[in-house]
Amino acid sequence: MSTLTTRILRRTELHSDTPLAAAVHSFFVSVSGDISPKTRDFYQTGLDHFGTWAHQALQREPIISDLNPDYVGAFKTYIATQPTDKYPEGSIFRARAAIRSLKRLASWLAEEGSYVGRDG
Repeated sequence: MSTLTTRILRRTELHSDTPLAAAVHSFFVSVSGDISPKTRDFYQTGLDHFGTWAHQALQREPIISDLNPDYVGAFKTYIATQPTDKYPEGSIFRARAAIRSLKRLASWLAEEGSYVGRDG
């Protein structure tokens, strides 16, 4: 999804059924002055991996409410076992990095009032 054609959603427009890609786009616009380009790339990689995995696993476009413990746990197991050039057997470090990105997005959504986790 091109960031040039994606409309930036306002806080009041972010709901549990909002497409995850739109929420990610709004997240990056919101925090653009607060994070370095390297951190943005770090987050983007993890969020892209989750979005791709969720789309394939769910057979539909992922939405904000898909950031739940069941799907995130399944994704963590999946991503930890995927081979890379450096780690042909998979890497827990890659999984931790992806999960850190998801936690940052979920925290931002909670701050915006768009996401309520298990603990409210």
